[in-house]
Amino acid sequence: MANKKIGFIGVGMMGHGMAKNLAQKGFATTILGHKNRAPVEDLVKLGAKEAKDLPELVKASEIIFICVTGSPQVEDLVYRKGGILESSSARQIVVDTSTSQPGSTLKIAADLKAKGVRFADAPLARTPVEAEQGRLNTMVGADEATFNEIEPALKAFCENIFHIGEINQMAMEFGVSGSTPWSAPTKRRSRRSNRRSRLSARTYSTSVKLTRWPWSSAYPVRWPPQRCRR
Repeated sequence: MANKKIGFIGVGMMGHGMAKNLAQKGFATTILGHKNRAPVEDLVKLGAKEAKDLPELVKASEIIFICVTGSPQVEDLVYRKGGILESSSARQIVVDTSTSQPGSTLKIAADLKAKGVRFADAPLARTPVEAEQGRLNTMVGADEATFNEIEPALKAFCENIFHIGEINQMAMEFGVSGSTPWSAPTKRRSRRSNRRSRLSARTYSTSVKLTRWPWSSAYPVRWPPQRCRR
């Protein structure tokens, strides 16, 4: 089966390595440039194509990867005039690898589904070093058919890929609160709140029947996980 055409948004600290591996491993990759030209020009030298704007990138792609800081940036890309929602068409797939809020993720997935566009949630762990090496970790929320289509592209930059289930399963397990299994506890949270989060993660690992939790000693990851940055 031929590799899917990839659109990649967010070629910063994490995204550069991800897009580099896609381009080097045979995926026709279109990237969206930004004010930091160095990673863009480097990727173009490796065979990626730079789109002049978001609609051009969307129209050139079968799978669109988003690697930005979080939900506000993802929502801007999706809902702006000429954004992903307006420019996309049926049968395309959008994959959000950012550290996004579950409530926002569910809304975006529903709005895209109304157009026949599929959505996958694939937060990342490890650092830009592993991104360059093609050795990131990801947990994926998507239906089975969508996961099977995006898995070859994920393998270009991931060492460990865990298909958790549907998108709504991810949100239900962690609550519509912005907490993901790779979210480090913050000073603002109480000790009791952090304990509940850890208990939720243990329950979650059982529900998906993993023999080891993805960030156990068998799958070493840098803590806290590195967010995608533009």
